Amino acid sequence: QLYRTRLGPKSTEGSVRLYCDSLALEQVLRACGLKGFSANGQLNGRLPIQWSKQNIRVDQGLLFTTPGKGGTFAFGAAEVAAKILPPGSLAEGQIGLVTAALASFEYDWITMTLNSEGENLKIAMQVAGQPTHVLPYECDSRTGSYVKVELRPGRGIRQPMTFTLNLNIPLNQMLCYASGVNKQWNLFKGQR
Repeated sequence: QLYRTRLGPKSTEGSVRLYCDSLALEQVLRACGLKGFSANGQLNGRLPIQWSKQNIRVDQGLLFTTPGKGGTFAFGAAEVAAKILPPGSLAEGQIGLVTAALASFEYDWITMTLNSEGENLKIAMQVAGQPTHVLPYECDSRTGSYVKVELRPGRGIRQPMTFTLNLNIPLNQMLCYASGVNKQWNLFKGQR
């Protein structure tokens, strides 16, 4: 939604504050370049956008799920990442636990803060909830780290978790691709 926004036909610089209501979470994640994500739920919030001839910036943007309405998401690529970790390693325990949780997660809330830094859009996505099923991990009291275990009754973890996913997106490059500018530029170069 744009309230009282006027743009001149020859305007090369400007700013708007977009107020977002009921954006599909899955579509927003897909637009951020995350592949293999499926999610339900909606995001609301604000996106202060500034543009000039050189770039587009987002400063102090905030998107959040509707309070009181949780949902689920699944990140299929997380399982692929977990398979390349050395068995029994510290990385398998720590990263493996997170990737297993991301494979199927019931969230209570999600917030996304969006800020431009140079050519990139930095997104910090905070998620609170719990895995949809018991994960094959336990805390090793000797090392204080998580280790993978064989699941059987009474073993494994299914507890509330809060984590942050940090994403860096080449915003201006992505917008060029999305608008077809890059395709047109390549056609132009090919005609020389």
